[in-house]
Amino acid sequence: MSSRPLMAISVLAAAAGIVVAILGWIEVIEWDHTDSLVAILLFMSLFCLGAAAVVGLRRISRDMELLRQRTKNTAENTMRASSRIEEVRRELMLGTFSHLPGQVGRIEGQLRRGSGAAEETPGPVGTTVNAVFDAVFVINLPADQARFAHVAEMLTEHGIEFERFPASDGADPQYDLEWERYSTSGLQLPREQYTGQRLIESRGAFGYLKTMERLLTEAQQRGLGMILVLEDDIMLHKTFAELFTDIWAEVPGDWKLVYLGSAQVDRDKIVPFAAHLYHPGAMANGSYAIALHSSVFDQALAAIERLDWPFDAGALREIDAAYPSQTFAVDPPLVIADVSRSAIRPGRDLEAHSRKHGWNLDDYAAPFVATD
Repeated sequence: MSSRPLMAISVLAAAAGIVVAILGWIEVIEWDHTDSLVAILLFMSLFCLGAAAVVGLRRISRDMELLRQRTKNTAENTMRASSRIEEVRRELMLGTFSHLPGQVGRIEGQLRRGSGAAEETPGPVGTTVNAVFDAVFVINLPADQARFAHVAEMLTEHGIEFERFPASDGADPQYDLEWERYSTSGLQLPREQYTGQRLIESRGAFGYLKTMERLLTEAQQRGLGMILVLEDDIMLHKTFAELFTDIWAEVPGDWKLVYLGSAQVDRDKIVPFAAHLYHPGAMANGSYAIALHSSVFDQALAAIERLDWPFDAGALREIDAAYPSQTFAVDPPLVIADVSRSAIRPGRDLEAHSRKHGWNLDDYAAPFVATD
């Protein structure tokens, strides 16, 4: 029986009991068992009321269970649909390169620009380095004083004002626990499973990530809009000042990332933009001479925080992938790197490396030579 008939019986029994009680009280009816009848009617009323409450609560409980089950089914269907949509999106739009960092960002960045969300920033007010950038940083480990003196002399010769940014030493004991967690957590990414090793290959590379995290955070705190970040193993083009003037005149005002020097993975895939510029297509290696706009600081910091890729292959390529038409590399490079010595990986043959990437060593300053 549903609760409604029980409620009706309860009301009728209570009303009958009240009527009988009143009639007996005014002596309209004279019956020795009037009190008993009133008690029976009131008991019936309370019993039916209680039964109606129980039936109602059971029905509410059943309805709530059905609602919970429907909600659970809806959530599961939504998750399955979202998962399938993501799979289809990756298959159709990313293809076999979906494991590369920043490929999703490439699509999402283009959608943002298509909606008109991106804002162009005004172009530089001058063509010298210090007229363009709010700050020029030279990254240098505290122990490498001689190397810093060498790069400082070279930059001064070209009239570039700069500030030294102390690099984080990845071998410092303060990073022991974090490095241990990273290096023993197993192979996470497809590229790692293919090569059989973690992508952050050394504590030097780990320290470089920590350095860039500190540098970008400080740049944000200081409100810097455009920065140039140089490493201390660079070699500047002998006509750097003149080339920079010509090259920067070609850089659009809404740029996000500019490689003043880089090693292009596949030079056959270079997409030309101007006489001295091309779009690297998320295929550039190296972070030894990069110009960064403040609008991508947060994206770079987020990539660093994930601690999965080196800075150049992770954060920088993600920016390139998100803003392919606003990322540029310079040709010929204004800056190259002395790869014969590195705190991140074993040294490489500088001449062979230069031939591979089209660098003419005769056009650049001599590399640093340690005297010890």
